[in-house]
Amino acid sequence: MDGIGKYLFIFKYSCGNNSMVECNLPKVDVAGSSPVSRFLSAAANCFKRMNVTSASALICKAACLLFTLVFCANGVDVFNAVTEKQHELAQEMVSMTHALQWEQVERAFKKLQRLEKKEQLLPLSSLFLVASHVLRIQNNEYSDQREQEKLYEESLKQAEKGIEQLRAYSETADSATLAMKHFIEGGINGFTATLKIETSPFEALNEGLSALKLLEQAIEVDTTLYDAYLGCGIFHCSLAKSPAIVKGALKVLGRSASVDSGLAYLRLSAHNGRYTSSVAKIYLIHFLSPYYGHLRQEKTSLMHALQSQYSRNPYFFFLEFEELLCFYPPDFYALDTRRKLKNALHRCEDANQISCSRYCELLKWQYWLLNPFPPAMLRPDAKYDLQAFNYYPLFVRTVSDKHFLTSCADNNNKPEDFQQRRTSIEAHSEMLQKMVEESTINTNRQGFYRWHVRDALRFED
Repeated sequence: MDGIGKYLFIFKYSCGNNSMVECNLPKVDVAGSSPVSRFLSAAANCFKRMNVTSASALICKAACLLFTLVFCANGVDVFNAVTEKQHELAQEMVSMTHALQWEQVERAFKKLQRLEKKEQLLPLSSLFLVASHVLRIQNNEYSDQREQEKLYEESLKQAEKGIEQLRAYSETADSATLAMKHFIEGGINGFTATLKIETSPFEALNEGLSALKLLEQAIEVDTTLYDAYLGCGIFHCSLAKSPAIVKGALKVLGRSASVDSGLAYLRLSAHNGRYTSSVAKIYLIHFLSPYYGHLRQEKTSLMHALQSQYSRNPYFFFLEFEELLCFYPPDFYALDTRRKLKNALHRCEDANQISCSRYCELLKWQYWLLNPFPPAMLRPDAKYDLQAFNYYPLFVRTVSDKHFLTSCADNNNKPEDFQQRRTSIEAHSEMLQKMVEESTINTNRQGFYRWHVRDALRFED
């Protein structure tokens, strides 16, 4: 059995010709069932396909039962290395991160850090503070460049401190502790590697590979440590779309990357992870294509799950309406969308934290497309500094122009200057993509928003 849940079960039985049937069970099951369940399910399917005698079938079933008992007896629950109070505070840090409540994140971090120091526990606090800071940097959740630099420095400092604490645990520690150690160290290295992609891509690749190896080691101990699959998923999805030179370096190192594998790993984490479920959902939303019906349904389901869990975070509402606006214009301009957008704004209307207020402002620009004369409380503020999203007002106005032109064309009522207007919109599309590229949007997200601008302003001939 290897570390990512692939099992080989060889049935040897007499079928008259003394043949042997070999059944390879799936490497990853995106439904997130346990390894034992996957094994037994696949074994049962094998029985159905076999033309075996009653005695042979009984022998095979007995072998399955023996395997299950041995597996369960030797199974390791990695979370035995985490105390209940430590788990509660870690969950609080994660929850407050996705609620964009940075002060509460810091308070929970300090409580967790004190608890870990007092009871000599593994430094989960370091992992989740690094994760919180890196996610803030990636999503531009800071007020100015000085705060961004502070987050960057604190991330690296806390990463170094956490890894130093992990060195106190020897390789002879019990399996649960050792696996959790690998998970924490791999998570820290993985998150900090993303900070170096822009300035030192090959250093980032080297650290990412190191992180991946640690996560795989943790999974080898407990294949149901679904939080560890997050890093595996990000690695595969990110590097599968990387430049040829990076893929070449991967090949030299005996590695490869696949989007399909990455998505399968992310699904495991999204649906089963204790701490990484929400962030895995966010990455899935970014990586899944909007142009396939089943994937669109999956993305919508993920966004609704996040909206339900973090109902006062406007970012998750912004993502859904941005998706409709850019990829499904008829659905965006439907009457029901205006009501939903208005309700989303009312949910978040008292947001005063900078990240929340920025996304509320972006929602107001989206609402303006559906109601050009909104009440004052729902009207976008043209003077509001959207910082990384300063391109958005022009983008929305250009989308409005395109919607008018396409509506005229659909009704066989093209204005005389139709071609001139279309050319102008196409020029604006190029300019807006350039604005995104030159903005302070993190490089990990620029491609995502450039893609949205390009497709929203593209004409279907």
